[in-house]
Amino acid sequence: MGKVPDRYDIREREAFWQRYWEEKGLYRWDPDAPREETFSVDTPPPTVSGSLHMGHVFSYTQCDIVVRYKRMRGMNIYYPFGFDDNGLPTERLVEKIHQVRAFEVGRERFIELCLEESRKAEEVFKRLWQSLGLSVDWSQNYSTIDEHCRRISQWSFIRLYREGHVYRRASPTLWDPVDRTAIAQAEVVDREIKSTFNDVTFFVEGSEKLDRVVIATTRPELIPACVAVFCHPDDERYNHLAGKLALTPLFSVPVPILTDFRVDPEKGTGIVMCCTFGDTTDIAWWQEYQLPLRQVIGRDGRFLPPERVPFGEEGWESRASERARKFYGELAGLKVEEARKRILAQLAGEGLLGKQEEIVHTVGCAERSGAPLEILVTDQWFLRILDKKEELLRLGEQIDWHPPHMFNRYRDWVENLQWDWCISRQRYYGVPFPVWYEKSSGEPILPQISSAEEAREKLPVNPLVDLPEGYGADEVEPEQDVMDTWATSSLTPNINAYGLSPELALEPERFQKLFPMDLRPQAHEIIRTWLFYTVVRSYLHTGGLPWKHAMISGWCLDRFRRKMSKSLGNVVTPEEEVERYGADPIRYWTATSTLGMDTAYDPKLLKIGKKLVTKLFNAARFTLRQIEDLDVTDRDLPVAQVREKVISELIDRWLLSRLHETVKRATDAFERFQYSVALRATEEFFWTDFCDNYLEIIKGRVYSDDPELALGRLSAQWSLFHALHTVLKLFAPILSHLTEEIYHWYFADLDGEASIHLAPWPSAKEFPHDEDALYAGELFMELLTAVRRFKTEQGVSLARPLSRLVVAVRGEGAAAEQKLRLIE
Repeated sequence: MGKVPDRYDIREREAFWQRYWEEKGLYRWDPDAPREETFSVDTPPPTVSGSLHMGHVFSYTQCDIVVRYKRMRGMNIYYPFGFDDNGLPTERLVEKIHQVRAFEVGRERFIELCLEESRKAEEVFKRLWQSLGLSVDWSQNYSTIDEHCRRISQWSFIRLYREGHVYRRASPTLWDPVDRTAIAQAEVVDREIKSTFNDVTFFVEGSEKLDRVVIATTRPELIPACVAVFCHPDDERYNHLAGKLALTPLFSVPVPILTDFRVDPEKGTGIVMCCTFGDTTDIAWWQEYQLPLRQVIGRDGRFLPPERVPFGEEGWESRASERARKFYGELAGLKVEEARKRILAQLAGEGLLGKQEEIVHTVGCAERSGAPLEILVTDQWFLRILDKKEELLRLGEQIDWHPPHMFNRYRDWVENLQWDWCISRQRYYGVPFPVWYEKSSGEPILPQISSAEEAREKLPVNPLVDLPEGYGADEVEPEQDVMDTWATSSLTPNINAYGLSPELALEPERFQKLFPMDLRPQAHEIIRTWLFYTVVRSYLHTGGLPWKHAMISGWCLDRFRRKMSKSLGNVVTPEEEVERYGADPIRYWTATSTLGMDTAYDPKLLKIGKKLVTKLFNAARFTLRQIEDLDVTDRDLPVAQVREKVISELIDRWLLSRLHETVKRATDAFERFQYSVALRATEEFFWTDFCDNYLEIIKGRVYSDDPELALGRLSAQWSLFHALHTVLKLFAPILSHLTEEIYHWYFADLDGEASIHLAPWPSAKEFPHDEDALYAGELFMELLTAVRRFKTEQGVSLARPLSRLVVAVRGEGAAAEQKLRLIE
């Protein structure tokens, strides 16, 4: 037995073991091991978007706890780490740090800044994960902007384009006017925003006298974009106007009055304007009724000049007065809010503005910038998903969800999809589309890739620099857009497995061993993005799932149960907490939360975790002192030692039977990814059964040198040996540093293992399950509790002996006799 220290310097020893694990390469994946022994994890690549907080620590540590358990079950672990360092989050970070806008400094210089900040951020991430003891294989590191990831992403795009799943067209697109890019439906967040319902007067043309119609709208600035007016076909107030023309206020542009069942007669005044575009209903009407396009808002969120607004020869040019033309000219260049105020003032001045009602309504906003979205017609690349809803729902049902109810979020998302996936972005720092356009015809040109060998040789490409085979620079135009970051990160299983499918793999044997992967750990808010998109890509390339299990974590909240964010000023910095408490108490805190549940950050739990570290350290020191003379050269399983009477005492058999139950509970929980249940089972045994009761009960035996108590002492020593050895393993996935420390004091040499994290997980079958001993132990603990309560009530020391103890047994007959016998 090595020297047992008197104290535990948590920060110094944790740093020591982190270096030890890295130097020994203990967490390296073995590519030569059989597929059935491999457990692969599709680790979330965090976005490079700024400083870290405890929310980042939350789910990554929970995943590591499960991974460490699987490693102790003998699995060959593939546990990589990546960085999602292309796309809008990184661009926004760089713009903030350098106080620039991407379009102001130019593409080349801006990409240099992004690469520079990405490298810095990745080092910060890596230091944090290592300080928390994540058992990641850093040799499998990747970033979504590196050459390998660009190759896989472009290769996937080319295949999907050839197979007809990808298309490009000018169509209404969700547009972020702050970041000046298209976004996908999954990146929309609903926000409650104050607004005003405004009653606006339209005129009706073609009547004996000019009728007036009042339309209630929250977006009067879209009046110049109005292309039709709709009412419900059964609404007697308005259906007599169907087929006539309405004149838009201020601009006098004639637009048709149409009927449609999608109009809600109870909302507003029951008649609505259709503008290009206010919402998705406007898009549906525009497409179905083949209405003209009258887009007044530009990509920068400002009103376009009059010459860029196609009002039409019969509309704007012939009908609008000089005054109306001049007024619209005054709107050009204004932001939406400014234009709204100007139009409302003009309406009021001309007597066309009626009642105004203050409201709060839900507005779709960009997840990243927070800006209210516009719908603009732009040329974009799309991946078809609306025609695959049934297949994607079927695949979702085949995933093992942990917890199971998270499937509901996936199902709700798929069922409510309204858009194909827009995968192009009008930004700079991203994976470029491998596309050029033929100048003479405008047709897209893509690299000819039909095999893994060709993909390795020809990809990735940069169309801004490279040329397609057989074309000169004067014959083609390069694609300027880049891919949505999710279009690359949705391929992380393929990135890890080095291929798109078994037939299209850069390394076929690697692909066979890693795809589909075993586990996808992630937070619940990106089920609609990362998880869903990964299922889409896997289905299109392989027809199956990308992984077997989805482990969904909750959010880390502040004490007011708000999500941590820098904007709210409620961020807790993990580096400070590691320095204050150490990694193991933080790992303990993450393990106390129920999988999938949002959990408020509570420093009290870190203090409890640190108390557990101290208690385990002291209990181990005490135990090892009691067994230092134990001959363990010919040790056997506890169940065999009980059978052979080596472990003979009833209370020892009770302890091992409780250990049987604890190992079973912890193992069953870990198999269901319920790390918190496993922790509770282990803590209950350690604190109550082992420390509070057993160690106190057997002190008389282990301290005694009376020859008559030698067998009883030996029985206790072996029980202590097995209990400590097993408790360390049960705690090892969570308290990864301290358990390693204690293991190396004594057990590492006996087991012949370089680490407790490579030692085999205990099996409940190793321990006896003695019902009589469990029953007796339960009675004895009740008795012990009663005695302790009595002493406390009397104000005397718990160590003070009782002169007399009378035990009354309730019941009669055989049951009462059994209780008495067991108590005796």
